[in-house]
Amino acid sequence: MVKKSKLNRSEFSNNVKPSYNSKFSNNVKPPYNSKFSIDLYSLQFSQASYKDFVITGEFTDNIGNSLIKLDNTYPVKLEFTATNAKLGYYLKGKIFYKLQGQCSRCLAGLTDKTIINEFTAFFTEQNNKNEDCETYQLWGNIINLEPIIFDTVGSNIDYNPICGEGCKGLCSNCGVNLNTSFEHNC
Repeated sequence: MVKKSKLNRSEFSNNVKPSYNSKFSNNVKPPYNSKFSIDLYSLQFSQASYKDFVITGEFTDNIGNSLIKLDNTYPVKLEFTATNAKLGYYLKGKIFYKLQGQCSRCLAGLTDKTIINEFTAFFTEQNNKNEDCETYQLWGNIINLEPIIFDTVGSNIDYNPICGEGCKGLCSNCGVNLNTSFEHNC
Protein backbone atom coordinates (compact mmCIF):
# COMPACT_ATOMS: atom_id res chain seq x y z
CA MET A 1 0.00 0.00 0.00
CA VAL A 2 1.40 3.39 -0.97
CA LYS A 3 0.96 6.35 1.38
CA LYS A 4 0.36 9.61 -0.44
CA SER A 5 2.38 12.66 0.48
CA LYS A 6 0.83 16.07 1.04
CA LEU A 7 2.20 17.26 -2.30
CA ASN A 8 1.16 15.89 -5.65
CA ARG A 9 4.59 15.41 -7.20
CA SER A 10 3.22 15.48 -10.76
CA GLU A 11 2.20 19.13 -10.27
CA PHE A 12 5.81 20.13 -9.72
CA SER A 13 7.75 17.98 -12.13
CA ASN A 14 6.70 18.89 -15.68
CA ASN A 15 5.54 15.28 -16.10
CA VAL A 16 9.06 13.98 -15.35
CA LYS A 17 8.97 11.22 -12.79
CA PRO A 18 11.54 11.56 -10.00
CA SER A 19 14.14 8.84 -9.57
CA TYR A 20 12.50 7.68 -6.34
CA ASN A 21 8.97 6.57 -5.53
CA SER A 22 6.45 7.81 -3.01
CA LYS A 23 7.11 7.48 0.69
CA PHE A 24 6.61 3.99 2.13
CA SER A 25 6.06 2.43 -1.27
CA ASN A 26 6.46 -1.35 -1.35
CA ASN A 27 8.50 -1.24 -4.56
CA VAL A 28 11.04 1.41 -3.49
CA LYS A 29 14.63 0.36 -4.01
CA PRO A 30 17.22 1.59 -1.49
CA PRO A 31 19.15 4.63 -2.75
CA TYR A 32 22.63 3.23 -2.11
CA ASN A 33 24.19 4.99 -5.11
CA SER A 34 22.42 8.36 -4.78
CA LYS A 35 24.64 11.37 -4.17
CA PHE A 36 22.03 12.55 -1.64
CA SER A 37 22.09 9.33 0.42
CA ILE A 38 23.80 9.14 3.80
CA ASP A 39 24.57 6.17 6.02
CA LEU A 40 23.86 7.17 9.64
CA TYR A 41 25.17 3.92 11.14
CA SER A 42 27.93 5.72 13.06
CA LEU A 43 25.34 7.95 14.74
CA GLN A 44 23.98 4.93 16.63
CA PHE A 45 27.24 4.37 18.46
CA SER A 46 28.58 7.90 18.95
CA GLN A 47 28.51 9.52 22.37
CA ALA A 48 26.45 12.40 21.01
CA SER A 49 23.01 11.53 19.68
CA TYR A 50 23.27 14.06 16.85
CA LYS A 51 25.61 14.98 14.01
CA ASP A 52 25.87 18.00 11.70
CA PHE A 53 26.03 17.52 7.93
CA VAL A 54 26.67 19.69 4.87
CA ILE A 55 25.91 18.07 1.51
CA THR A 56 26.18 19.74 -1.89
CA GLY A 57 25.33 18.24 -5.25
CA GLU A 58 23.49 18.65 -8.52
CA PHE A 59 19.81 17.76 -8.40
CA THR A 60 18.76 16.65 -11.87
CA ASP A 61 15.01 16.10 -11.44
CA ASN A 62 12.85 18.90 -12.82
CA ILE A 63 10.92 20.85 -10.21
CA GLY A 64 8.78 23.72 -11.42
CA ASN A 65 6.82 24.77 -14.48
CA SER A 66 7.44 26.65 -17.74
CA LEU A 67 7.80 30.02 -15.94
CA ILE A 68 10.00 29.06 -13.01
CA LYS A 69 11.96 25.98 -12.00
CA LEU A 70 14.90 24.75 -10.00
CA ASP A 71 18.16 25.84 -11.63
CA ASN A 72 19.85 22.49 -12.36
CA THR A 73 23.13 24.22 -13.27
CA TYR A 74 23.57 25.42 -9.68
CA PRO A 75 24.25 22.85 -6.93
CA VAL A 76 21.73 22.26 -4.18
CA LYS A 77 23.20 22.56 -0.68
CA LEU A 78 21.75 21.03 2.48
CA GLU A 79 22.93 21.97 5.98
CA PHE A 80 21.23 19.95 8.70
CA THR A 81 21.51 18.19 12.01
CA ALA A 82 20.56 14.51 12.21
CA THR A 83 19.38 13.31 15.61
CA ASN A 84 19.08 9.66 16.56
CA ALA A 85 15.52 9.01 17.72
CA LYS A 86 14.25 5.67 19.01
CA LEU A 87 12.36 4.74 15.84
CA GLY A 88 14.52 6.54 13.28
CA TYR A 89 16.31 9.82 12.62
CA TYR A 90 15.05 13.38 12.98
CA LEU A 91 16.54 15.98 10.61
CA LYS A 92 16.31 19.74 10.94
CA GLY A 93 18.11 22.13 8.66
CA LYS A 94 18.21 24.43 5.66
CA ILE A 95 18.28 23.92 1.91
CA PHE A 96 20.00 26.40 -0.41
CA TYR A 97 19.10 26.55 -4.10
CA LYS A 98 18.56 28.88 -7.06
CA LEU A 99 15.61 29.23 -9.40
CA GLN A 100 15.61 30.15 -13.05
CA GLY A 101 12.65 31.62 -14.84
CA GLN A 102 10.75 34.61 -16.04
CA CYS A 103 8.13 37.03 -14.78
CA SER A 104 4.58 35.80 -15.39
CA ARG A 105 3.45 39.34 -16.34
CA CYS A 106 6.23 40.79 -18.54
CA LEU A 107 8.31 37.64 -19.30
CA ALA A 108 11.54 39.36 -18.16
CA GLY A 109 14.22 37.11 -16.67
CA LEU A 110 14.17 36.85 -12.89
CA THR A 111 17.14 37.76 -10.73
CA ASP A 112 19.63 35.06 -9.87
CA LYS A 113 19.53 34.83 -6.08
CA THR A 114 20.05 31.99 -3.65
CA ILE A 115 16.89 30.89 -1.86
CA ILE A 116 17.04 29.41 1.63
CA ASN A 117 14.23 27.29 3.09
CA GLU A 118 14.11 25.44 6.37
CA PHE A 119 12.94 21.85 6.65
CA THR A 120 12.24 19.21 9.27
CA ALA A 121 11.94 15.54 8.47
CA PHE A 122 11.66 12.21 10.23
CA PHE A 123 13.09 9.03 8.67
CA THR A 124 11.68 5.73 9.89
CA GLU A 125 11.33 2.13 8.70
CA GLN A 126 7.93 1.93 10.32
CA ASN A 127 4.77 3.56 9.07
CA ASN A 128 4.64 6.20 11.81
CA LYS A 129 3.19 9.63 11.19
CA ASN A 130 4.89 12.59 12.81
CA GLU A 131 2.64 15.65 12.96
CA ASP A 132 5.56 18.04 13.49
CA CYS A 133 7.35 17.20 10.23
CA GLU A 134 7.30 15.14 7.02
CA THR A 135 7.96 11.41 7.40
CA TYR A 136 10.21 9.56 4.93
CA GLN A 137 11.43 6.00 4.33
CA LEU A 138 14.54 4.77 6.13
CA TRP A 139 16.49 1.77 4.75
CA GLY A 140 18.43 0.33 7.66
CA ASN A 141 20.56 3.36 8.56
CA ILE A 142 20.51 4.92 5.09
CA ILE A 143 18.50 8.05 4.36
CA ASN A 144 17.82 9.56 0.94
CA LEU A 145 17.54 13.36 0.90
CA GLU A 146 16.08 13.63 -2.63
CA PRO A 147 12.43 13.57 -1.44
CA ILE A 148 13.24 16.38 1.03
CA ILE A 149 14.67 18.48 -1.79
CA PHE A 150 11.66 17.74 -3.99
CA ASP A 151 9.09 18.49 -1.28
CA THR A 152 10.83 21.60 0.13
CA VAL A 153 11.55 23.27 -3.21
CA GLY A 154 8.25 22.21 -4.77
CA SER A 155 6.16 23.58 -1.92
CA ASN A 156 8.05 26.91 -1.76
CA ILE A 157 8.12 27.88 -5.44
CA ASP A 158 5.81 30.73 -6.44
CA TYR A 159 4.31 29.33 -9.64
CA ASN A 160 3.23 32.78 -10.84
CA PRO A 161 6.44 34.74 -10.22
CA ILE A 162 6.64 38.46 -10.87
CA CYS A 163 9.73 40.62 -11.24
CA GLY A 164 8.37 43.24 -8.84
CA GLU A 165 5.17 44.50 -7.23
CA GLY A 166 4.96 47.35 -9.73
CA CYS A 167 5.28 45.15 -12.83
CA LYS A 168 2.96 46.47 -15.55
CA GLY A 169 3.23 43.40 -17.76
CA LEU A 170 2.89 43.31 -21.53
CA CYS A 171 0.64 45.42 -23.74
CA SER A 172 -2.40 43.33 -24.60
CA ASN A 173 -2.46 44.72 -28.15
CA CYS A 174 1.15 44.64 -29.35
CA GLY A 175 3.05 42.72 -26.65
CA VAL A 176 5.52 45.50 -25.72
CA ASN A 177 6.94 45.33 -22.19
CA LEU A 178 5.19 48.24 -20.44
CA ASN A 179 7.94 48.41 -17.81
CA THR A 180 10.56 49.47 -20.38
CA SER A 181 8.39 51.45 -22.82
CA PHE A 182 7.47 54.69 -21.04
CA GLU A 183 5.74 56.42 -23.97
CA HIS A 184 3.72 53.51 -25.27
CA ASN A 185 0.39 54.41 -26.89
CA CYS A 186 -1.35 51.50 -28.47
